[in-house]
Amino acid sequence: MKHYELQAIPEHLKHRTLVFDWDEKTGEITGPDADRIKKCAVPNSVTDCLTYGYTLSEEPLKNKTDMAAILGYNGGIHYQLPDDLAPYYPSPEEFDLTGVDPKILALMTY
Repeated sequence: MKHYELQAIPEHLKHRTLVFDWDEKTGEITGPDADRIKKCAVPNSVTDCLTYGYTLSEEPLKNKTDMAAILGYNGGIHYQLPDDLAPYYPSPEEFDLTGVDPKILALMTY
């Protein structure tokens, strides 16, 4: 079980943090923000919590790429990913942007 405290981005949201403990092998999440993370970890889905177009795997709480997607953009706020998850953040090539409004696409940054 590893402890995380992720800081929000940009600077004016630094007071917002995601605080939780995660066991990658079992998928167990505990701590003050565990429920918020679990709510976004719906298997085989694209949720409002995530970057547009990324589909979670069957076991998102056991998958580093899924966790990076869930944590990097959670509930409308971007968070600074820890060094052990940052390399796993999904690249734009992994997104299915079919049906996303072109106005939204124009605002997206990767």
